Amino acid sequence: MAGTTSTTISVSFNANGGAQYYPSNQIAVPADTIATVTWQAYKAGTAPMPAFVKDSIKATGTDAIRVKFNIPASLGDPRYVASFVSTYDNSGSSAPISAQVQFNLVDPLAGQNPPVIDGGGSIRNKGTSIWVWSLVFLAAGLLAGILIGYTAAAGQSSGSPNPLIIAIAGLVVGFGLGLVYARSGIKRMS
Repeated sequence: MAGTTSTTISVSFNANGGAQYYPSNQIAVPADTIATVTWQAYKAGTAPMPAFVKDSIKATGTDAIRVKFNIPASLGDPRYVASFVSTYDNSGSSAPISAQVQFNLVDPLAGQNPPVIDGGGSIRNKGTSIWVWSLVFLAAGLLAGILIGYTAAAGQSSGSPNPLIIAIAGLVVGFGLGLVYARSGIKRMS
């Protein structure tokens, strides 16, 4: 029998008028689990209250059929809702769900035709590929550091600095580059 998880993602506008998500718009769906996410418009401080454009809420991607929506009736303007629920059915499967949730946000108090902002989130199985990319980038950086240190040490004459010190310096540089690449890799993959 499949397990179940549920979470709430609050969506608001950031200082630049774009969408921001709390805690995140990355949806983790463990293997053999049905995950439910409530997307809730959130008004922080004096920021405008976002609303979801009803007709824009959809799932895209290879497994979009495994994503279902429960969109409540509108209160006020029939074009918008303040929240909706998405359900991700990964029951009986250990493979990741390859899909994304997409929607548009507006400030419903900004007139008849308020500006539309793109929003959404991506779905992945909990604990899958993103950390693997971090390890790949770190390993590549370490290897590059070792090769640079070894090459530099091999080319040194007997009166130059100790080859071991140069190899260690190359290793440290490679590790640092690996961390930089890992962080940029995570941003691109998420």
